[in-house]
Amino acid sequence: ILVVVAPRGYLSLHEMSVFLANSGLGIGTALNLDGGGSTGLWLNSGDASVQIDSRTPIPSVIVVEK
Repeated sequence: ILVVVAPRGYLSLHEMSVFLANSGLGIGTALNLDGGGSTGLWLNSGDASVQIDSRTPIPSVIVVEK
């Protein structure tokens, strides 16, 4: 799973596709989330912990578990 966060800018879908295609990560499928005001991120993985709150809370989540 690759999460890309650009809190001070943006990537167009084309720029993101070029980045992923040239990343050497062997990515065959990607999911783009809109990144609007309702987008937040909470990540807790081993030593890494990140929380970016959304401006507009919504009752929907995507959960990825190992």
